[in-house]
Amino acid sequence: MTLFRSLSWLLFVSLFSFLGSSLADYQSDDILLRELYTATQGSLWHDPWQIDTQPDHCRWMGVNCNVLWRTIDSINLSGRNLQGTLPDSLANAGIPHIDLSYNQLTGTVPALMIFSVSIQTLYLDHNKLSGIINVTN
Repeated sequence: MTLFRSLSWLLFVSLFSFLGSSLADYQSDDILLRELYTATQGSLWHDPWQIDTQPDHCRWMGVNCNVLWRTIDSINLSGRNLQGTLPDSLANAGIPHIDLSYNQLTGTVPALMIFSVSIQTLYLDHNKLSGIINVTN
């Protein structure tokens, strides 16, 4: 009986730890998306997010989340009239696929974004970004 209680306790602690880290990831993703929205004048976008009336960022247009983990798999905001600069926090977000092409983004691409190992695809073409991106294999 003691072994069963120990295993049950271990399972409970593991599940609680998993849910806690998943919730923390969800909350940090939410903060990141709100920073992106603010930095790129979200209220002026074509089809702006309803951040005040739709609290679940996984339901915002252009945001695709993993169903199980509730983490962001991709952001596709191509052609949505984003204006302004990219927040540095986007580089550290761990989002594998980001498409911000065909907008009015200005400034430079955050250096960490260029060398991020978590970003698999990054589309920033047809913006007003400046600087040199020198990527070699």
